[in-house]
Amino acid sequence: MKKPDHSKKLIVILGPTASGKTGWAKELVKEFKGEIISADSRQVYRGLDIGTAKDKKIPQFLVDIKEPNQKFDISEYQKLAYQKTEEIWKRGNLPFLVGGTGLYISAVIDGYLLPGDEPDLELRTGLESRNLAELQKQLEKLDPVAYEKIDIENKRRVVRALEVKIKTGKSILEKRGLKKPDFDVLLIGIDLPREELYQKINQRVLEMIDQGLVEEVKKFYLKNYDFSQEAFSGIGYRQIANDLDKLSKGEIENYQISQEIIEKIQQETRNYAKRQLTWFKRDKRIKWVGSLDEARKLIEDFLTS
Repeated sequence: MKKPDHSKKLIVILGPTASGKTGWAKELVKEFKGEIISADSRQVYRGLDIGTAKDKKIPQFLVDIKEPNQKFDISEYQKLAYQKTEEIWKRGNLPFLVGGTGLYISAVIDGYLLPGDEPDLELRTGLESRNLAELQKQLEKLDPVAYEKIDIENKRRVVRALEVKIKTGKSILEKRGLKKPDFDVLLIGIDLPREELYQKINQRVLEMIDQGLVEEVKKFYLKNYDFSQEAFSGIGYRQIANDLDKLSKGEIENYQISQEIIEKIQQETRNYAKRQLTWFKRDKRIKWVGSLDEARKLIEDFLTS
């Protein structure tokens, strides 16, 4: 049998939220002398643990590297991810890129850069003064591809997409130049029956509530953090924060999340999973599997080919 070659090879474990990516990776890195690089745009922020489903029991790179009020963009992520893959290869180990943020994964495996123009603060301020529904409608008209692919419930991303389109005439998703990575990639997608995935999502939201998601949100809310910032755009944070906006400071201390808000978080998370799958299904390189054994076999073949 040919000896496995870890040099210049990268494994990607991807899938929609709650599909079990981290659990799979946790097992696979043990077997294949691997190290995990997170591809999750929310887990980069410190203190946002429950709502981002961080697993603190396993070592992962690019987790907890920024404060919630610090900026972090795709270009910085790409640079850091490339640094970590090189470090892992130098140790003779196999890098596993694990997560559900499709744009982050694409930036690494395709080597493309998003528009890096300086922000137009006057234009941005004007856009930010409008409501989300208006912005969504304009984006759908000006850049339907971006409208389909980005998280349109995230106002900051919609504003940025519009800003780039209006200022440059180009889509925020347009590849401005490919720098083909000099490594081989195996993309493994976790394929779950839709009903099973939705059950996992609903259950995970309930577990987050039990683990203290409300208290996590209140901690930052009472410190007057700006919940329009990118860090807090994840599902769960904004729904609870919007509910807290209706209360006095005294009422916030005793706030109990309602069933209506819980169900809203569950629904929006299911919708997010649909968008993730739409993004991933366009990439024909992804090998979709339903079991860890299938993933294991794909990796074995990849490393010995």
